[in-house]
Amino acid sequence: MNSVVRCHTSWGVAHLLEWRNQTNHSRFAAITKAVAAECALPFLTVAALVETVVYGALRLGACLFLNAQHPQRLFYAKAFDSALFTTAWSVALLGYNMFQDHLYAHEAEARCFAKIPRVVDLLVVQHLRGVGKAQSVLNIACSLHAAVRRQMGHSVDSASEAIQFLLGEILKDLSFEALESFYTMDPVMYPFVAAKAVYLYLFEKRAEPVPRFFKQETRDGIECLRWIYRLENVTEELRAMMKDPHTWNGEFQDRQTQELFRGITRVSHEELQNGFLLVSCWDYANQCLQSPMEAAI
Repeated sequence: MNSVVRCHTSWGVAHLLEWRNQTNHSRFAAITKAVAAECALPFLTVAALVETVVYGALRLGACLFLNAQHPQRLFYAKAFDSALFTTAWSVALLGYNMFQDHLYAHEAEARCFAKIPRVVDLLVVQHLRGVGKAQSVLNIACSLHAAVRRQMGHSVDSASEAIQFLLGEILKDLSFEALESFYTMDPVMYPFVAAKAVYLYLFEKRAEPVPRFFKQETRDGIECLRWIYRLENVTEELRAMMKDPHTWNGEFQDRQTQELFRGITRVSHEELQNGFLLVSCWDYANQCLQSPMEAAI
């Protein structure tokens, strides 16, 4: 799950604990691995502390020079939060390690145990416990729709349509890693979501009117692309590219597909500039889900 915004030390602690927990019911192996982990944890604690200082400085700089919704600012804030938690987590493990047979080996599990989970942590724990992705997304969609209706009242129609589009169309058939990236507001997801939104209304939903939750410039761009490519069908290469944000590099073998992709990203760029779909609705998806998801723990 390399798309999750976690500091490097968090991954190190997770790998260490996964190895430490694998004892095959051997008491000797359990003691040996616990001692080895006890020796490694002070180094990881120092590394987490260093990352906290570095990401703290980067976060401060981002707050001074970047706007509140800038992807890099959001990334530094979440990385700092992860590093700070990992520092405390590593210190706590120094006390628990020698006296417990099994330790939580994932930051998400540790956060839930400490009763300070984020939305993505609850999703990860559901995944680790075997809850299906489809059911998780369905629960999220229901909770989110109800929360938005409570908060937005009579002006809910456009937001509700946009949120249903995000959850039901944009996230459809994506991997769990991609879902995590969406809920952590991973910077890699912003251009992907904007481009996939344009792609869907260009091909998959060609017969439908372009909804008003898009910016006017985006709607005009989609209509223009629809006219230019009115006789074209989507290629398998482009369809595959729109299914995985982590292999989404815009490089195609077919020249015509390459030109089409450039047209899509050029139009979708308008939505990256404080578009309703990528700012307000995405923000509701993170804020409104916090309470319903925490209640489920």
